[in-house]
Amino acid sequence: YGCHPKVYCLDLEKDGMGCLPEFDVLCHIGVLYHLADPVSHLQGLLPRIRQCVLLDTHISRPEEITHQYQSGTAVYPVRLYQEGGRTEPFSGLSNHAKWLLQGDLLGILARAGFKNIQELALENQRGGLRIRLLAQR
Repeated sequence: YGCHPKVYCLDLEKDGMGCLPEFDVLCHIGVLYHLADPVSHLQGLLPRIRQCVLLDTHISRPEEITHQYQSGTAVYPVRLYQEGGRTEPFSGLSNHAKWLLQGDLLGILARAGFKNIQELALENQRGGLRIRLLAQR
């Protein structure tokens, strides 16, 4: 398509967002559900997105909630999901991940200034409930 995207390979949980520029569009697929601090990750990343984000992630059903998680001044109910760590393929870097409720995920996007949020898919998968969203400013 005549595009030449810049690709960044880094650990945003360890290295932070400071090294990233602003982006027009972000494809954020298969990342969030591997993170131990998904809210801080989104709060650091979403302000750098000028137009839209395609977000595909697992989320928790209300009956799957196992823990409360504090990020900043807010507390989120989450499903604590066991990860295999760095030695297991297709696993997150921590020993666990936190899966948010759909409503909390939508609220984080809205508070970050994404006014038009479309649910593209909601699927039951082997690992759990998965959602695909397109959020536009």
